[in-house]
Amino acid sequence: MKKAIDIIDDTTKSTLFGKFYEKIISEWLKGKKDYTTFVGKPRVYWDDARFIKDSKSAPKFKNALEKCDEKYFCTPDGFVEKDGKYYIWEAKNWPIWVSELSEVLFSMPSILATQAFYRTKRFDINGFLFFWWSKPEGSESLEKELKEMIAPHEFDIFYMTDILDECISEQYSWYLPIIKNEKDRIDLFFNDLLGQGKDIPAMADDCYL
Repeated sequence: MKKAIDIIDDTTKSTLFGKFYEKIISEWLKGKKDYTTFVGKPRVYWDDARFIKDSKSAPKFKNALEKCDEKYFCTPDGFVEKDGKYYIWEAKNWPIWVSELSEVLFSMPSILATQAFYRTKRFDINGFLFFWWSKPEGSESLEKELKEMIAPHEFDIFYMTDILDECISEQYSWYLPIIKNEKDRIDLFFNDLLGQGKDIPAMADDCYL
């Protein structure tokens, strides 16, 4: 059985995967980590992203915030709740990725968010969940630094290669329909290009969220 890192190994596969990996993350957070997931995305205003302690990397976040101020807000990928606490999550899971993990993280001041808006309601944020493609060397020290920087807020990094390998091995009941739906859509697309397509009603993108 192939590992995830060997399955998605070129730009075409990476582009296709980028169209639906958020569905996998949302269902994994719900099915394996016991989070309640919310449909749609939250909004974080930069005025609510100021929570930071002094550290050697603090200036990087401050520089990123200065660049972001003119845009007023950002839209993280997801919003979840667990044990009465609310979290935002962001995923950068393009396998063909040239940037360093630290470079990406310190360009995302949404990690510092203390509040977020979801469907016009303001929520206090207790932490930030981040998803990256595969675990790079030295990631433990980076994660430790970020945890200390934003404590008592929580910060966690998850790696998509580990999640996919787990899903492929365990064949989760929530995972298989996502993959089958995407496979059917891609098959239909190529059949249409070959002139062999049939008219079948399209399924909604968020039907499994």
